[in-house]
Amino acid sequence: MEARQKTKADMSKDEWKAVLAQVDDFKRDHNAAEDPKCGILQLRNGAGKVNSPLPHQVVAANKLLQQDLTCVRNRPATDEKMGDPKPLDKRKASLLAIHEVGTGKTITGILVMAGVHRLVQLAKQAGKDVNATRTMIIVPKSVLNFWHEKVQEWTTLGSKVVVVANRQFTDNARNREIFNNALVVITTPDVLKGAVRVSFKRPPGGKLKDAEELDKRMVPAHTTATIHPLLRGLPLPIPGSSEQSPYALTIVDEVHLNTKPSTWKACAIALFTKNSVYKLGLTSTPVKRSPVELAYLATLLDVRMHAIGTRAGGQTQMHGQDYFLIATKTETLDTERVNIFHTNFVDRVGKEHLYPPLPTKHEVVLYYDPFVGLDNATGTLSLGVIAGHNATLLAAKRTVVDEDKPEEGTPLNLAESSSDAPSEEQGALPEAPEDTRWNPVQKNAFSAIVELGNYEFSAVLGTHGAATFKKNPLHYNEAAKRPSQAMLLIERVLKDRQASGHVRIAVFAESVTQLKILRRHLEAKGVGEVFLFDGTLTETERADMVKDFLNCDKGIILLSKAGGIGITLCPGCEVMLSVGSLPWNATDVDQAFGRVHRMGQTKPVELIQFIARRSVTAAKYKLHEDKRDRLAAATVNEDYTHFDDDSSAWRWTKDMLSYVAPLDAMTGNYTVTPVYMAEVEKYTTDMEEYRTKLLPQYKLAKARAGTSAVALKEPKEPKEPTDVRFMGTPVLPSRLALPPALLSVV
Repeated sequence: MEARQKTKADMSKDEWKAVLAQVDDFKRDHNAAEDPKCGILQLRNGAGKVNSPLPHQVVAANKLLQQDLTCVRNRPATDEKMGDPKPLDKRKASLLAIHEVGTGKTITGILVMAGVHRLVQLAKQAGKDVNATRTMIIVPKSVLNFWHEKVQEWTTLGSKVVVVANRQFTDNARNREIFNNALVVITTPDVLKGAVRVSFKRPPGGKLKDAEELDKRMVPAHTTATIHPLLRGLPLPIPGSSEQSPYALTIVDEVHLNTKPSTWKACAIALFTKNSVYKLGLTSTPVKRSPVELAYLATLLDVRMHAIGTRAGGQTQMHGQDYFLIATKTETLDTERVNIFHTNFVDRVGKEHLYPPLPTKHEVVLYYDPFVGLDNATGTLSLGVIAGHNATLLAAKRTVVDEDKPEEGTPLNLAESSSDAPSEEQGALPEAPEDTRWNPVQKNAFSAIVELGNYEFSAVLGTHGAATFKKNPLHYNEAAKRPSQAMLLIERVLKDRQASGHVRIAVFAESVTQLKILRRHLEAKGVGEVFLFDGTLTETERADMVKDFLNCDKGIILLSKAGGIGITLCPGCEVMLSVGSLPWNATDVDQAFGRVHRMGQTKPVELIQFIARRSVTAAKYKLHEDKRDRLAAATVNEDYTHFDDDSSAWRWTKDMLSYVAPLDAMTGNYTVTPVYMAEVEKYTTDMEEYRTKLLPQYKLAKARAGTSAVALKEPKEPKEPTDVRFMGTPVLPSRLALPPALLSVV
């Protein structure tokens, strides 16, 4: 069984016919209208709307449901005979669904839930004593209401679906009755984290090593009565506990966000996954920074080899951070084990699997000269701004070239408490290596990169810093009165696209402060309503804002990282801009773009990435592309051609800064570094060799070989480095030729 599903184009007519038959069978078996005792799917609701699962969703659901069905008994190494059917409560099945953003992961999860419910009911009808009947769905806060709406829309469970939106759960008779009768519980990692921390004593210092340590130290804070209602019924590793888990299924949406074993969120989620019969992880971006995250995912989803009738490598679990790594080189992938994991426990789907297909996607990189420090009102440059920027850059360069400084994080001080994710005021630092913190030198280097990005976006923001804006909101007015060239270009592109018929446009940025500055700038610029979607919104406010945006006559929605997950901005919006400082992970931008190019989109989509020439943002974008080609290709697509075992953020920092030179005091633009020039010269040399030597030799050999020419390997044309586009005379963004807009079809 392959991890990647076949597309319709990959299949023969008979294969496609078999897939459609699989869909029909699933709909028949799980349809509440045809089998109200076992089926919960509502394929046609009271308003006449038809809910029809897509082929790739059914195939993924069946891959999990058909795992670990039978016992292995007395099996010699060469004998694949299986034993008796395994009781439902004794099965352990896991699946990581790597489904691209916009392919309907939520519905895939609901189909699995329907399948598990049917198995439970069939077991009960057969007279089996089944304890595991409940489903736990763990989702990001931003999609809590969305999941509840979809479960209600697609199933007949109604009041048996309970949403727990905060850790404060009043423990009274009425709530206990509601909770005890629930078949589905939907909550968030934060709620589960809170439930664990109020129920049990914290380990010394409050820091966990991993989930196993939590098991060993899990002592009730006071009495059993203090156990949070969400945790009751679980076979917790505490004295006197003899419970059987009530959970038949645990679904973890955006599972990659909370896998690090030493965090409270991962440990809290693991209490449910390891005590569930079926485990489903949903993600489009499973690995963001290191191959060790594959092991984190396998641990969190409690992947067990016996579920596929084999004990590859003599192990029954794919747990431990070194499982997928070669022992002698801790960051080098063991490709054989990665392939076993993918083949048996991963289901991969891209947008090419959607049928009918999505409208086309047009990605544009808009390179511009930033003219940092140029005052639009007076046309003069601020030498103070340029000097401040250059001082920051040079200090960062001195930091990373100092050979006396360590290149890895320092060990954690377990007596300190730490948050799971850094705030914007902490410099939006990348995640440190496992069980380490960035040392002060490294933090300063990362913070300098953030500060350089702030200068690119707004001289006022670069000068004062994001933390100062929070303390003194009047800085937002100052930044709006002194718009940067980047801000003016964003305004220009927005108006151009709206004039072309794309009246509702989304804008993504990593920095909330940059978005707030942009909101203040755009409010009186005739672009319609301006919405700011950030992490401070409640679930209801998020849902209402999306509806208001998609129903407004003309408007802009500004999305922070919180808005890059789980919301749908279509139909009604088909253009998205990515502006300002780039996130450390390219996957965050991919997630954001997936808000408009997804199921439900009815028009071609345009995605525009803004990049200031020769800036730290340009260098980071270049490294984003590199990481996609290496780490993501290896861990997601099993393509190890370009795998690089050094994908650390610290290495990235050194590489990025080597590409950036100080601003030119005459223009406020970045000068060309020797690194850029070397790459351009190498490309010129390689291209000349390709045209005058390699390609002619190949054509001559092909002509001589005749019919056996298929064995010849055609030389690849050298790829033009993005650096070539960074050359030339600087052009003010106000005069920059914009790429033509897509025609809007009304």
